[in-house]
Amino acid sequence: MNVFHMNYRSLRSLSIMLAVVVCVYVVMNIVYISLSDSLLTENSESTSNVESLAARLKFGKPDANGKVEVVLSLDAEQLAKLLGNSDLSGLYSGGNKQRVAEVAENQILINNGSSRPPLNVSYVLYNPTLCDGLASSSGLSWVVGIHTTPEQSDRRKLLRETWANVSLFRQNVFQRFFVMGRASDGQESIQAEFEQYRDIVQGDFVDVTRNATLKGLLALRYVARHCTNAKYYIKSNDDTFLDIFSMMQMFESAAAYQATVICPLWKDNTMPILRKPADCMQWCVADDELPGRTHFPQYCASVAFALSRELVSALYTASLLTPYFWIDDVYITGLLMPEVSKKFHGIHYVDLLSNFTLVEKDIDTEYQDSTKSRHFTMAKIRDADIYRRVWKAVFSHLTPSQFKMLSDAAIAQYT
Repeated sequence: MNVFHMNYRSLRSLSIMLAVVVCVYVVMNIVYISLSDSLLTENSESTSNVESLAARLKFGKPDANGKVEVVLSLDAEQLAKLLGNSDLSGLYSGGNKQRVAEVAENQILINNGSSRPPLNVSYVLYNPTLCDGLASSSGLSWVVGIHTTPEQSDRRKLLRETWANVSLFRQNVFQRFFVMGRASDGQESIQAEFEQYRDIVQGDFVDVTRNATLKGLLALRYVARHCTNAKYYIKSNDDTFLDIFSMMQMFESAAAYQATVICPLWKDNTMPILRKPADCMQWCVADDELPGRTHFPQYCASVAFALSRELVSALYTASLLTPYFWIDDVYITGLLMPEVSKKFHGIHYVDLLSNFTLVEKDIDTEYQDSTKSRHFTMAKIRDADIYRRVWKAVFSHLTPSQFKMLSDAAIAQYT
């Protein structure tokens, strides 16, 4: 209690003051009823504990002018639930920061078991002209959307210096952006980073694991609306390494297909759904999520995937009609695909399941040994030294035609 206070010092009479307090109380309960009807799902267990909003009145003593101070106290957590799980962390001042973080962690915009389509998340930061200068004469262009979190500035810096460096080639054949949710602290540094690089797409939602799909859908919407001149969209994570030259070869080989997906592909019924908390930690799927399933549908592994331009807008459109699921890669490249495939005469898959690794030492060993052929196209690498070493090793295997594509700055820096 006593988190939110409303002070009334200028009411002419106590009766008017009481009338105002009663009106506020009634209006808030009407808001609750209205939002419950329109936003909450059929499974309303998450909000059933808040049937009304508890309030407490405290009357002060009259001052010399006969004015009375009245404090209306509302419970913050109940108020957050009443307002449909809006993020209220910005309204706290001088409170317990740990408690604020706990409340913010629960402010998920989409109910896990929702049968409704996802909400349109608004932008906090974005650059609508990012892709305007993409060269179309080359016949090959792409945009990279890298999933990150506000605090991972070092990883973003590393990516801007390696395979996501937009100055890598002579022609402006690709652009990149980093997609994230709101920062719980330090939004000023994100704003400054955006002003410097203009490559951040930030959505108006809390950046937590359970909002990963919101992040993925925001990226799809951004590409569909602002990067229509890019032939391919690559989704990556900020700890993913990509051999972008191998990816370019795959783009060229798939040019004849209208709808292409390039990724490590988990086939239908090969990846089990983890439901026991002892086994799955933050990746637990509740019993009422994907009911009746023991395995996920076919989907792309989480490190990275690439989509042809036509699929980007189709997937985003399908998301408006498909029940939400919080694991982003399962949702976007799995659950949405049956609806999307109806619009195309088949989807061409390039399966890289044998071409990626989650063990960074494996790709490091392979790329440093000049006698070995390289089959790893993507890998999860968190060690910055290994990341730079692998990236520099890429250049020792470039073909003459690939080398000619490099900018003078890239040749000087990496070779």
